[in-house]
Amino acid sequence: LAILVLAAPAFDVASEQTRSDPPDTGAVSGVVVDGVTGATQEGVIVTLGGATLRPGHQSRQVTDAKGRFAFVGLPDSELYQLTTAKFGYLDGGLGRDSAPTDPLRNVAVRNGAWVANLRVPIWRPGAISGMVRDESGEPVVGVLVRAIARIRIGGRDDLAGGP
Repeated sequence: LAILVLAAPAFDVASEQTRSDPPDTGAVSGVVVDGVTGATQEGVIVTLGGATLRPGHQSRQVTDAKGRFAFVGLPDSELYQLTTAKFGYLDGGLGRDSAPTDPLRNVAVRNGAWVANLRVPIWRPGAISGMVRDESGEPVVGVLVRAIARIRIGGRDDLAGGP
């Protein structure tokens, strides 16, 4: 039985990075809040995008019990964007301060700075609830209820039904 062992030259990634590039020391941190109430949101997936990260760098994380997140070890860039996602909510992001359709705002990290205290909103979709009652005030079972919207078609108002 013969065992073949191949020797490879040792490669120190940390020392190689310091010789060619300065270490990435920038950071972005903040808290995810409900867009209406301002309450912090736990368990939200926060994604850092918009700029190129080094291979293997974490670009997503989940907020803690106080809604906090932090991305560290970032290279300088003016193109970072933060987006948020959580089950039961519309996608949010930094810059979507008054509505979930507002455009995203870039975050600039320069000279290894730490951009802190960002408030990133996430929005819960609207809901309609109620009860259908008959003329004597008793609940009615099995009634079809639909939401309708007033829309303008061909210059006149019309009603359109939704699911």
